[in-house]
Amino acid sequence: MIQYLTDAHGIQKAVQIPIKEWHRIEKELIASNLVKKLKGELKQAMQEVKQMEAGHLPKQTLGEFLKAL
Repeated sequence: MIQYLTDAHGIQKAVQIPIKEWHRIEKELIASNLVKKLKGELKQAMQEVKQMEAGHLPKQTLGEFLKAL
């Protein structure tokens, strides 16, 4: 059951939710943040590939790339 906490004027100030619901929301937030991070890293990698193709960055072999991780 969701409960709303209000001030003396009846304005909602907070919400209480069951812990099970909070854990579900928390998992979704974590997954969403991981997806955002991965998308950002992939975008950066694609930009680096374009710079390599244009000759602005040195090219790497797969072995060199993995070694740098």
